Amino acid sequence: MSTWTANRTPVPPHPFSFSVAGDDWVIVGGMGGHGPDGSIAEDAADQTRAAVATIGLLLEKAGSSWAEVVYVKPCATSRENAFAMDSVLNELLPAVRPAGGALTICELADPRMKIEIEAWARRGATLAPAD
Repeated sequence: MSTWTANRTPVPPHPFSFSVAGDDWVIVGGMGGHGPDGSIAEDAADQTRAAVATIGLLLEKAGSSWAEVVYVKPCATSRENAFAMDSVLNELLPAVRPAGGALTICELADPRMKIEIEAWARRGATLAPAD
């Protein structure tokens, strides 16, 4: 049996933790592009930058980093927002990319949100390119 720690600091507006961390895994739930004060940019690319930064902080709190992320699930509220999100992710993700896919969905929890990103990190993982 393993113990997982659940990060709910600050207390989120929903019933879930922001992230959970066990011996081998750190899972960051869907993060929108909110700033620390709850503000959110109008632009999907700016929301993506904010979400990536928040995920990085949550990973760091759990003793991990984007370098150990092996799976990313991005969601966007339109194809245009998905393309804007992809453009930023192409800039910010490491050269060897984690697995993932993109979902285009109708709405997210906060009506201002245009994107949401989930990430799974495996402790000690090093992504290497395939031949």
